[in-house]
Amino acid sequence: MLDDRELRIAIPSKGRLREEAIAILGDAGLRFRVSGRRLAARCQDTGARIIFTNTADVPGLVAEGAVDLGITGSDQVAEKGVEVVEHRRLGFGRCRLSVAVHKDAPYATARDLAGRVVGAKFVNLARRYFDDHGVADVHVLEIQGAVEVMVLLGLVDAIVEIVETGSSLV
Repeated sequence: MLDDRELRIAIPSKGRLREEAIAILGDAGLRFRVSGRRLAARCQDTGARIIFTNTADVPGLVAEGAVDLGITGSDQVAEKGVEVVEHRRLGFGRCRLSVAVHKDAPYATARDLAGRVVGAKFVNLARRYFDDHGVADVHVLEIQGAVEVMVLLGLVDAIVEIVETGSSLV
């Protein structure tokens, strides 16, 4: 177990969010070494510990008090449905929820997907989207791999994905 007196900050262990989080912490004056696939780093001058973890795990770690602060996407917080205090929007990682179907599919609206199978990594956000659009009978299938290929393979009728540009969906 970690020392309860040290400040513990969880940040993404990989990807663009990791690099942005490291830069923000550096701008805030926290100095630590990042090397390879280390799971944690200690700030030499403050004693704070930086925990490198899966982006999806950050909201739960913060909500349960395992860490004091976390940097992750608001989509992750919404998907987990946990109570956390948002101190500040950091201005990076802007994404949006997108529903995609095959270009030849006969679906034009959310209601057209009633009774269909929709693949999603963010199952709770997908269900909330369809509920908000009055479509209660969509079967949302959790897919953690390459969601966008599932439509091409005919395994799902549509996908719900969090995208920044949407270019990978095309």
